[in-house]
Amino acid sequence: MKHPLKKMISLTLVAAFLLGLFPALDTPAGAKLAETAETTLPVVEGLSATSLSADPGDWLVTADGETATIAGALTGNSSTLTLKNTSGSRKLLSFTYTVEKGTVQINEKTVTGTDTYFQTLAINGTVTVKLIGVSVVTLSSVGYRVHEHD
Repeated sequence: MKHPLKKMISLTLVAAFLLGLFPALDTPAGAKLAETAETTLPVVEGLSATSLSADPGDWLVTADGETATIAGALTGNSSTLTLKNTSGSRKLLSFTYTVEKGTVQINEKTVTGTDTYFQTLAINGTVTVKLIGVSVVTLSSVGYRVHEHD
């Protein structure tokens, strides 16, 4: 009877140790986007981000005041992030992207390296960023520009 009890206690301690190795991101500066959940980007008023993925938590959103940074990493099949203009007026969205690894598409166009992306979004207009296979991308300075382009 002692042996099974010791084994159960040992397994419980190992499980607690392993869970302690993976701390939860529970800070106001970081918010993971869960599968199909819509989360409004902090501080970037009028812009929402929705992650559609088989693996929740592929995207991490952080704010730095007037813009946001979004990091995406994928080890599975594909993951799509949709940025949506919820401001109620046309807005010029801009961000700098850096593809560190793998295949990344912005609005179905494959992108590589580092560059800046601009698009005027109609009310409820969207931009999609898709990771395919093992991929890593960072979108920085995500926000609206003051000047509109047609």
